[in-house]
Amino acid sequence: MSKKNNLKNITVILPLYKTPHALIRNIKQYNNLKLIILDQSNDHELKRKLLKKNTNIIKYIIFDKNIGFAKSCNHLLKNVTSKYCLLTQADIVINLKSIKELLKSINKIDNCIISAPNLNKSTKSTNIKIVDNVIGANFLFDVKKIRKLKFFDEKFFLYWEDVDLCHRINNTKYKIIINNKAKAKHLSSKSSHNNLNTFFIRNINFKFGEYLYFNKINKLKKIKPLRQIFTNLIYFLTNLLSFKFLKSLQNIAYILGIFKFVFR
Repeated sequence: MSKKNNLKNITVILPLYKTPHALIRNIKQYNNLKLIILDQSNDHELKRKLLKKNTNIIKYIIFDKNIGFAKSCNHLLKNVTSKYCLLTQADIVINLKSIKELLKSINKIDNCIISAPNLNKSTKSTNIKIVDNVIGANFLFDVKKIRKLKFFDEKFFLYWEDVDLCHRINNTKYKIIINNKAKAKHLSSKSSHNNLNTFFIRNINFKFGEYLYFNKINKLKKIKPLRQIFTNLIYFLTNLLSFKFLKSLQNIAYILGIFKFVFR
């Protein structure tokens, strides 16, 4: 293996928040890599277990509150000293062979800033594809290049920070790629306890992030949020009368997300 493709050049960063302990076993897949963890749920018992079983953890940071995905990732990056960094989540399944493929491809393509695996997509293709955006759940990136762009915009709490990052990258000479030889699986919505409260908060922040992003790239007219509040109110009543309670809860979350944007 050449020096530039040496796994010692990679640090894995993993943000956690109320992560089910059953998912923690996925951390074993990074045993051959340096790992930095940031837990936002003040779970000292989890910290004790992980440090005992995983000697590759070089730093374990605990916060007593949820600071959001963007801010937690930025905080993790401050502690990275390697050339490359693999952003991942507790519900990502990826093997060492795929991580090696990501490393090879980021070194192979000129001006490559992000190398992402094929995530949950069934394909026989083994090619490397230059793309406009990737999902922020799992990707390898060039630390020096990402730091120039300030990584994630911390105005985003949860969702859309990856879309915003890719948009900013697309305005530079840097390239984003998907390496189809690298495979990963995202056990979606399982990285934090899945309940109505989580569902509600996620949808508030999804809608907030959506409005924040589109306002950032193209100033929104004030009438649009007002119109969407009214539309979601109609949908809420319709879904409630149709006994579609989860949909009606989502409509209320969207309304609150829009209010959060308007009064930010």
